[in-house]
Amino acid sequence: MNAPLNLVKAFYTRLASGDLDSALSLLADDVEWIAVEGFPTGGSYHSPQSVRNGVFARLAADWTEFVVVPERFIPADATVVVIGRYMGVYQGSSRHLNAVFAHVWEGTDERLSRFLQISDTALVRDAMCP
Repeated sequence: MNAPLNLVKAFYTRLASGDLDSALSLLADDVEWIAVEGFPTGGSYHSPQSVRNGVFARLAADWTEFVVVPERFIPADATVVVIGRYMGVYQGSSRHLNAVFAHVWEGTDERLSRFLQISDTALVRDAMCP
């Protein structure tokens, strides 16, 4: 198993256990985090703190029971593709979300340096509509 794969798996495990600080500690200080446009947290973030504030704090404020469930890990050298599902309930509509995602990670044996999110933003927007 390659080192980036271990780090990526650790990120999701720590996130699932509620240890956001520990998950974010796996990101490089100058991480390039790209969230798909059209997603509520869409945009680019360039530090673990900006990922915390721009992604995870916003998700926690607007969604209940929002979970990121990785289902398949596909390693290729310093890149790992993760296929999984987002699930949650949007507070403003009480509607449920169940959407497939692909996450493309890049990293070294020490830190994760790049994240690219791909997801069906129409499903997310549907869940957000009252």
